[in-house]
Amino acid sequence: MIVVGLTGQTGAGKTTASEAAASLGFPVIHADAVAREALSPGSDCLKRVAEAFGEDIIDENGACRRQVLARRAFADREHTELLNRLTHPWIRSRIREYIEQHRSEYDDMVVLDASQLFESGGEEDCDVIVSVTAPKEVRLQRICRRDGISEEAARRRMSAQHEEAFFREHSQFLLDGSLPMEELKAEALDLFSRIHADSLLPTDSSEEAPLPEEKPPGKLKKMFPYRRLLALVFLGEALAATVVLALLLRHGNTHYVGKTYPLQYQAEILDAADKYQVDPALIYGVIKTESDFNPEAQSSAGAIGLMQIVPDSFIWLQTFYTDESYEHYEFEDLWDPALNIDYGTHLLSVLLGMYHDEDTAVCAYNAGVGNVNAWLEDSRYSDDGVTLKEVPFSETENYRFTVARHKSTYQRLYEGLLTDSSAQPEESP
Repeated sequence: MIVVGLTGQTGAGKTTASEAAASLGFPVIHADAVAREALSPGSDCLKRVAEAFGEDIIDENGACRRQVLARRAFADREHTELLNRLTHPWIRSRIREYIEQHRSEYDDMVVLDASQLFESGGEEDCDVIVSVTAPKEVRLQRICRRDGISEEAARRRMSAQHEEAFFREHSQFLLDGSLPMEELKAEALDLFSRIHADSLLPTDSSEEAPLPEEKPPGKLKKMFPYRRLLALVFLGEALAATVVLALLLRHGNTHYVGKTYPLQYQAEILDAADKYQVDPALIYGVIKTESDFNPEAQSSAGAIGLMQIVPDSFIWLQTFYTDESYEHYEFEDLWDPALNIDYGTHLLSVLLGMYHDEDTAVCAYNAGVGNVNAWLEDSRYSDDGVTLKEVPFSETENYRFTVARHKSTYQRLYEGLLTDSSAQPEESP
């Protein structure tokens, strides 16, 4: 698993970049939320802070009087550093617990959103660092507008942070926060997608990525040489970066990628894709999300097999098979991988035909037609009755982003291999 540290200057647009990562389905650990945990009622960390800054920072209910603490802790640099010394070790320990939790859940990439990533030493827990920076005047306007404070107060906040040169020196990637927010989000989406895909590749031992001097040798895990790609990002050559990735894949590096994103059941998937006119990358994305290619997978809801088909969906699909020559099957027959892929792909095809929108169809695959139809009729969740602007079920919300991420990864990694079942990734010697 790769840990991406996301940091940057206040007002530069880090939140937009963080939201972009989350929209791709990557877990995001918010250091600010963990910091609030550190000062939650009854925590050992809060007790130590109270010993240093006064017991009256805790109210009668055991909660931290944050404004009282802020006045004392940020009165001068000495007290600020004292607060950091008391809280940062607790926060880092808790963040590491979250990282290990995601590792145990087989997530392949997690983003650590931390405004004080370097100050807390959190960069030591990261494999790649992305920083968002912007000119001072841009950040000044945003901070004043966002927080409703004076320019003087905003400048004080800004002066407490590092200049852009520091972030440039200590980061593998920089995002330009001076861009309009929609453009910044698009850049972040592309960057996080490429970092994820690149992290699946082994490093060419003949060309190790140069590391910042402050990091111990070997801290950066083996992956695509990021400094080379960084130059492409600065030049705005996203297409060139994609070409470099494609060339690496075609010259013997896909054996490693195959461990995480395998081309299992390629013939069966391509046959079903052709039969029902469904993008094979979407089928791979659903299988990766549903069962991670375990043909014996079974959920608590009774869904079985590679594409996790439930009994109700199986019965519903039977109504589409009216040809007398059709061979009828029992639900238990879906343990057969080929048949499961056929039925699952047929279900996707039906849903795509019903909704004419892939994202909506994927939501229906997870939550059911009844729920999706109700959401489309509700103005809270849909503006046009065709697409969903919001999904009330968190499971389905995460599901649609995860499927989209896996589909995109398959398209990126196996361009040209998802149309011909005889084509196979080349093995490295």
